[in-house]
Amino acid sequence: MPFKRTRLPNEAWPKIVDQILDGATPDVREAARSKMWVEVVYYITEEAKLPIGPLRDDDEARRNIAMRVLERLESQDYQHLRTWRKRQRAQQEHSAWWRYIQVVAKTIAIDVARGSRENTGKRGEHFRWTRVMPVDPFFLRCTQDDLREYLAWTQSMSREDPQPSEPSDDGQGPTQPPPGAGRTRR
Repeated sequence: MPFKRTRLPNEAWPKIVDQILDGATPDVREAARSKMWVEVVYYITEEAKLPIGPLRDDDEARRNIAMRVLERLESQDYQHLRTWRKRQRAQQEHSAWWRYIQVVAKTIAIDVARGSRENTGKRGEHFRWTRVMPVDPFFLRCTQDDLREYLAWTQSMSREDPQPSEPSDDGQGPTQPPPGAGRTRR
């Protein structure tokens, strides 16, 4: 069973944010900032449920989202953190730390997904994902007849016949599969 890391609880974050914003020394501020970076990156890359379709399994896309979340939190002299902390103190329109991070992450994740080359949907529409599949070089150099022959052969493979075969050019019996058929990439 893989090790599951435990996040810092919501109750710890007001103090950490206070240290980031108004820490007594630069070392205290930097230690708190580093803690925020480690925790937020871990949460977004490993735990967060983001509405990004097939990108949810893309580690690089998740790291990109995490970096953009942290950039937003630190932008304009930590304005987002200051606003969050002010709402926490006033107990008005406030949210727990991890809920706040989830909202910021979802907003940024949607922007990342919209900008992905795998999404062909336009803004205001649902996502339309294209599937990127590696292609055997056989398909790049074959004729239309070769493709028809290959399709017929693959369809025969999907039937219950345990020994599918392909008709020969003379119609007299089975031959070998077309070039590249049955090859797998590693």
